[in-house]
Amino acid sequence: MIKKYIIILGFLLLPTLGFSQSIYSSIGLGEMTLPSTTRAAGMGIQGVALEDFNEISLINPALWYLPRLTGLTLEFQSSNYNFSSGHNNYSEFDGFNFHFPVAGRLGVALGFSPYTYVGYNFEREGNQSVLSSTSFADTVRYSSTQSGSGGVGAGFAGVGWLITDKLSIGASISVLIGQIDVNQRFQVTEPDDYISRSITSVSNVYGSNVVLGASYRSLFRENDNLGFRAEIPLSLLIRREDDYLTGAVDTTEISDLLWPYQFSAGYTLNVTSRWRTAIEASYWLPEDDLTGYVFDSKQFDLASAVRLGLGMEYRFSLDPDAWWDRLSWRTGIRYNQFLESTAAGEQPTGIEWVGGVGVPFNQGMNRLDVSFFVGQRSGPTDAFIDETRAGVQIGITVSEPWFRGGIRNN
Repeated sequence: MIKKYIIILGFLLLPTLGFSQSIYSSIGLGEMTLPSTTRAAGMGIQGVALEDFNEISLINPALWYLPRLTGLTLEFQSSNYNFSSGHNNYSEFDGFNFHFPVAGRLGVALGFSPYTYVGYNFEREGNQSVLSSTSFADTVRYSSTQSGSGGVGAGFAGVGWLITDKLSIGASISVLIGQIDVNQRFQVTEPDDYISRSITSVSNVYGSNVVLGASYRSLFRENDNLGFRAEIPLSLLIRREDDYLTGAVDTTEISDLLWPYQFSAGYTLNVTSRWRTAIEASYWLPEDDLTGYVFDSKQFDLASAVRLGLGMEYRFSLDPDAWWDRLSWRTGIRYNQFLESTAAGEQPTGIEWVGGVGVPFNQGMNRLDVSFFVGQRSGPTDAFIDETRAGVQIGITVSEPWFRGGIRNN
């Protein structure tokens, strides 16, 4: 029976693409995302150039001088995935931030935001032809159970500074930390002379990135805004422990890695006093060393990827006659090209339609934001399983006149 140990162990190490919450949450470090407030998500963007006097733009520290009052923002998300073999859903705490104005031209913020999600639990059964030590092919009947949880998040702190009436810059430091737990079990049901195995893997992730941002107002028209953002990786350490249930733990530590570089640009325009439009583009550039760690096989690589967003918002009146006149209505569309790639350079893509609403209360100092999204992702080959995704994100900002940095006109 020992002679077939390596064969069965090989099944456990094969990447599984599908039968999970998302095909991307079941490989490597999880499904990568970008920080976004609920308001920006309702417009299909991340908020690189989206000005907000109630809360900060999570992705661009150059806009952190804008909030007039000290505020605390909490974010929550719930999603449902459907694919060929079934569906899964999950709910996640989506981070928080605390921001306050130091002066009329300076603002400080700190908080936590997820960078990847891992969450799947599935079972499958099938037949597999394997080559035994006698060079004859055996057909085995097996059942496989795989589950994973965790992800990588970033605690951040930084400052935004309005240098002139039009130009602002900002910088923050992001400290990456996360844990990914994976359990795999391979059970051979027929014939009974094969060994069934289980593997428990724990990956701990530590690192740091620096985020730089810039914003320029009234470039082409009054109160338009052009924003830029760059995230530069500084360090990354992954410590992985694999337990094959043999009494010893195999520990691997890799320090010569870097998180993907990321660059974004956005532009917002006030079409009228109430209508605002926004367009945004983001670009990822991964490191080759990270690719080698994330994928245990040569079936997939990490490649450069893009995200494009276009949206609009109908803003509430500051002096409304009825409560519904205070709402902000949002809608948008987002295109994603994902980082996962085949050896031939083929990558999955996806389209999401989004919408949302903002509800101010307490004389407009606080706000409840709700955004929803529905979309589909698909790949150019059978290696990528098509899936649809729908969900809702909720964010609430509570503000108080602490460290008040002056009132500006919205």
